[in-house]
Amino acid sequence: MQFILDTLYQDGRLLHVYKDGIAKLNGYLDDYAFITDALLDLYEATFDTRWFELGHTLMETTITQFWDDDGGGFFFTSEDHEQLIVRSKNPYDNAIPSGNAMCVHNLLRLSAFTGRSDYRDKAHQILCIFSDHMEKAPGGFGHLLSGLAWHLNQPKEIAIIGAIDDETTQAMLKAVNTDFRPYKVVALYDPASGQERAAKIIPLLENRSLVDGKTTAYVCEDFVCRQPVTTAEELAALLT
Repeated sequence: MQFILDTLYQDGRLLHVYKDGIAKLNGYLDDYAFITDALLDLYEATFDTRWFELGHTLMETTITQFWDDDGGGFFFTSEDHEQLIVRSKNPYDNAIPSGNAMCVHNLLRLSAFTGRSDYRDKAHQILCIFSDHMEKAPGGFGHLLSGLAWHLNQPKEIAIIGAIDDETTQAMLKAVNTDFRPYKVVALYDPASGQERAAKIIPLLENRSLVDGKTTAYVCEDFVCRQPVTTAEELAALLT
C-alpha cells in the first residue's frame, strides 16, 4: 500500500499506471473503489487511523469526481477525464467486483464508522438503480448482492477502548473476529496513546471511555449503543 501511495497518489488523486518509474493516466472508478476498500481493511487490521483517514478522503474524492448527480451511481471515468462520447456506468461483477459494487460496500462501512446517512443514502440509490439487473441476472451481480445484504442487515458498530496489546483487548478482538460476522465495523482507541485525534477522525469512537479503568467495548446499531461491557465473554454475548 505504501508503494501505491508514494508513487500513484499525487495531489490528492490516484493515477492508473506505473512503469519505469513513471506514474500516469487518471485513475478510474475501480482504482478508487478498491484502494478505499483496502485502506478500510488496513485500518481494521491495525487500527492505525492514517489508513482510515485516507480511505475516508478517497471516498469523498470518488463522490466528487465520479458520482452521477442526475441519475445516481458512479461513472467509470472521473469528472475531469478526457472527453468521451459517453461516460459509462458499469454495475456488472465479473472476475473482480464492479466499481459500483465496491463503492456500495465502502459507503455502508463508512456510514457505520461515521454515522453519516448521506453515505447510506448513496449506497441505497445505487442498489435501487441496478435492482432490475440483480433480479433478472443475479449471477452477474454477486458483490452488489452482497452489498444489498449489508444494507438490509443492520451492521454492528463495535468500539473498543483500551490498549491494543492489553490481554482483554486482544480477547475482545478474538471474540469479534473468530466467527463469521460480515455485517460489522470495528474501531479501537487507546486512551493512553496520546492519539486523541482518533475520536475526531472516527465518530464511532467519540465520547467512549473506559469503565472503571478497564478495557471497554461498546456495541451499537445506527449509533444507538447497548450497555458497555468489560469482558470478552460479555462482548461475544452481545454479538450473537
